[in-house]
Amino acid sequence: MLKILWIRLQGCICVDMECSANAAAARFRGRELFQFFYAADNLDAEQWDIRSLGNDAKLMEKDRIAMIALELAVRI
Repeated sequence: MLKILWIRLQGCICVDMECSANAAAARFRGRELFQFFYAADNLDAEQWDIRSLGNDAKLMEKDRIAMIALELAVRI
């Protein structure tokens, strides 16, 4: 929990290892990168809050989020 508190005090609101790897690769290649975050689960507590990650819950909502992400990508 201390590490989580320390990260929050640094102003961080979201951590994603895959996105940081993509950002590093884009920086190395000199490319722009835009990332879209969807909080499907939560790891900032003692117990993992799985929410709707990896199941059939809220499929309509997930489809809408995917469409919003795609629309943003097209506009950028």
